[in-house]
Amino acid sequence: MSFAVKHSKGCAPCRAKRTKCDQARPSCSQCIRATRSCHGYKDPSQHQFVDQTQKFVRQGRAKSPPIQTSHGFISAETSSYLSCPESDSYGFALSLSSSRHSSPESGNHGFSFSQSPSRHSSPESDALVKIISPALSDSLDFQATCYFLRNYTWGGSQSAKGFFDYIPDFINCQGAVGSALADVVISLGMVGIANTKSNNSSVMHAAKVRYNRAVSATNSALCTKDAKADQTLITVMLLGLFEINTCNTPRSMKSWTQHINGAAQILYLRGKEQLQTETGRQIFRHLRSQIIINSMQRRAAISDTITSWTLLSLPYESGEDLTASKLSLLVIEFCNLRSLMTSMHDFANSAAIVSGALMIEASLSAWAAENPYGYNTVPLTARSDAVFADYYHTYTSTLTATSWNSYRSVRILLNELLIVQLSHLSQSEYQSEYQQEDEDEEFPNLVRDSQFLLQQQYQSQIFHSRAVIVQLTQDICASVPYYLGDAPSDGYLLTEHPHSEQPPRAACGNLLLWPLFTAACTNMVSNVMRTWVIQRLEKIADVTGIQQARALAILLCLRKDPPTWHDTELTIHDNETSNECADLYSALGLPGKLPHHKPSSSIKEQRHSPSTQQIHLHILSPWKLHPINKMDAMVGTTGGHFSKHEGKPITCKAAVAWEAGQPLSIEDIEVAAPKANEVRIEIYYTGVCHTDAYTLSGKDPEGAFPIVLGHEGAGIVESVGSGVTSVKPGDHVVALYTPECKECKFCKSGKTNLCGKIRATQGKGVMPDGTSRFTCKGKELLHFMGTSTFSQYTVVADISVVAITPSAPMDRTCLLGCGITTGYGAAVETAKVQKGDSVAIFGAGCVGLSVIQGALKQGAGKIIVVDVNNSKKEWAEKFGATDFINPNDLGKTTIQEKLVEMTDGGCDFTFDCTGNVHVMRAALESCHKGWGTSIIIGVAAAGQEIATRPFQLVTGRVWKGCAFGGIKGRTQLPGLVDDYMTGKLKVDEFITHRKTLEDINLAFDAMKGGDCIRCVVNMREA
Repeated sequence: MSFAVKHSKGCAPCRAKRTKCDQARPSCSQCIRATRSCHGYKDPSQHQFVDQTQKFVRQGRAKSPPIQTSHGFISAETSSYLSCPESDSYGFALSLSSSRHSSPESGNHGFSFSQSPSRHSSPESDALVKIISPALSDSLDFQATCYFLRNYTWGGSQSAKGFFDYIPDFINCQGAVGSALADVVISLGMVGIANTKSNNSSVMHAAKVRYNRAVSATNSALCTKDAKADQTLITVMLLGLFEINTCNTPRSMKSWTQHINGAAQILYLRGKEQLQTETGRQIFRHLRSQIIINSMQRRAAISDTITSWTLLSLPYESGEDLTASKLSLLVIEFCNLRSLMTSMHDFANSAAIVSGALMIEASLSAWAAENPYGYNTVPLTARSDAVFADYYHTYTSTLTATSWNSYRSVRILLNELLIVQLSHLSQSEYQSEYQQEDEDEEFPNLVRDSQFLLQQQYQSQIFHSRAVIVQLTQDICASVPYYLGDAPSDGYLLTEHPHSEQPPRAACGNLLLWPLFTAACTNMVSNVMRTWVIQRLEKIADVTGIQQARALAILLCLRKDPPTWHDTELTIHDNETSNECADLYSALGLPGKLPHHKPSSSIKEQRHSPSTQQIHLHILSPWKLHPINKMDAMVGTTGGHFSKHEGKPITCKAAVAWEAGQPLSIEDIEVAAPKANEVRIEIYYTGVCHTDAYTLSGKDPEGAFPIVLGHEGAGIVESVGSGVTSVKPGDHVVALYTPECKECKFCKSGKTNLCGKIRATQGKGVMPDGTSRFTCKGKELLHFMGTSTFSQYTVVADISVVAITPSAPMDRTCLLGCGITTGYGAAVETAKVQKGDSVAIFGAGCVGLSVIQGALKQGAGKIIVVDVNNSKKEWAEKFGATDFINPNDLGKTTIQEKLVEMTDGGCDFTFDCTGNVHVMRAALESCHKGWGTSIIIGVAAAGQEIATRPFQLVTGRVWKGCAFGGIKGRTQLPGLVDDYMTGKLKVDEFITHRKTLEDINLAFDAMKGGDCIRCVVNMREA
């Protein structure tokens, strides 16, 4: 065999110490610095080996005559099934066979089969292996294990990952849990061998025996502490995969549903702590996808727990996993929307359904537009059966391809829903048109015109949805060659990179089933596409052994929808099989029963089969667990935050400002429990604002130390004090530095967004009762602006926090706590800019750019940005400014004179976002005489005063200021979040830098540079 490991080019000492070698000659700099001798570098010519295994296998196969056995006529090709390209397991078997004879230190693949139950052959498997593969001496159990690992987990690079890549870490576990996992792995391998190569009923019988053993062992594990083990959850998921691979009746899919529901119960039992490890998050992501598929097939809602835990895991994810998780949140929203309907033709609440569907449609479009992991479209030069149209797609990894196909599938279903509901609404409006004309005799033409306009809008959306469906179905078909490894002709690449590995074929086949079926089920596709999809599904069944693919192909041939398995259908009523069922998941609250697979009656060698007592499941559980609906009430609606710290202090990390002008210090602080009408929040993300830097500098007249700064924060409510009704534990929230009690004189006036209820104590850096909730090193720490978001936990008044939708990403919504809302609100709420108004904005930072958004929303005409940093011109134009002026480039002309000239007498509105009193004056004097209004947003340094000639005000100009843009936080901020989620409000574009809590001082440094608009700090990474 060839030495296939990628060689390090470094010198021997650097390789031994695992340090980066710069390969300098005659000695690398690392060795020179360490005063050690450098022995030089490897000679690449000594490591050039060629693996000719496949060549000799083909030669041997050509020379080998067919082999006659007592069980039938088996060709040489069948006897060497493990070496076939379609199987892709011979190389894996060889490497594992070698590892059995190597020392533990060799580290081959991280595990050895010397201790695995699968390594010891049974009499039955010894006999079967001679039938299946006379050329190999390894047991059938071992070969089946190799088959599974190669086809579902083997992936040396990110581009070729399977979806059970974590299994090799668990496959050698001891005890009942380990044996169950080993048995189900072997059973799946045997199914693959039986379905793709041997076509031998003995192998399938052996697979079902192993399956039943795994069920029995899992049943036993559910009665012990092993119920929470990773291996138990993985085993149940694999039991579901067995049903997919052996699917030949609706009963198989009902059993799969039971396994997925059982796995979900185990998932809830394990709690959110499982998300603290990468393996736990991998398992969660995998099971989440199965739960989503199950819910989509049953038109059922998805537990809030899945949504909450997905959101909890987002801070720990990155790259493709993060992108996929964000998509899953949108898919969950669609599932929950569709669960409100009894069918696609349920028109009881069509208007609301359409409204919700359009919001999800906009979010899906935004996800696709912002997805950094794209794909290449490769045009065909010659016709190929492997490609449906005249192009196909290549991807960087299986995960990227799967995310795109999931997006396409759910968007197809969503637009089908829109077409049906909008068609009904259009018809209803048409039928009611004449009736409304009779009721409104005074304005019949107005009624007719409005109805006609509404119908036009409906039809426009219907046509758009049809076009979307057609394109998405073609894109799903274009992904098939990548998944199946079907190059249209020699020289074509199916991956982004020519040296990328081919992903595991069985895993890829499984990932293709539902996207392909979804594409072919829609009425928008042609018979040609449907026939091509059927052929691809049949190929998946033939090549990978996944029998569900054949079942779906049959449904497409019959033009039937797949059956919908509701909860009431989960109990099997077939008398023949019900006697062989027992409650596997009853201890976890599931009503359904798990069917055993009855061995074929044609198998006569029953002496090797387990006894009836071994096959049947009996569970005597000592547990009394919450059923799923109670668990949802406890953790699902609370985001998994059933806090063990409720009523107790919490020790956490925080950035403490001990004194003015000094860097922040990362300290362990104690955060007390919330008192009456207080809320304790676990902060996930916070923005860094110039106001924080202003106070830290010592220029703030209300600044006092030591203090915990920060006021742009988003997080999850950990616990609440008595009397709190506006939020509850688990709610996703944004902290508000401008509270809203809705009861004081200010709140009731309707003239301002200011609130006077806690202003006095908030300005002093304490809670409403006059005390602090922060202590560090025996000293009390002050609160900042009533929020203090530079701490992993903070306590705020219940009127200083607002709940938002949990589907909104917290690393974005935190910025709505100050800068973006302040600028946007200044234009929309405070100034109330009108269509065609001329606007000048002084300062193109986060607040200034947000003013542009608000002015555009209001329909402003000329939007002029003034800034002394020319690099801000690009930013201003990106957000929609019409003009940019640098006052330093005007020579002797003042900025006031220039703006008056550009706007025919002065601007209708000007906005100061700098906090500079001289700029404030220039902004006022740039306003139009008689009605021009200047809005002061920036905060000036302590003791500074503004000045202008009274004549400026006497002649009609208005000077006014605003805090938080005039936005009422608890009343209006959720609407801004919705605007962001539907693409009406820009937030992502403001984020130029990201830091962790440990590097928060670097965030302040970045803010001082001209290239930083907003820096978001991840508070969970300290």
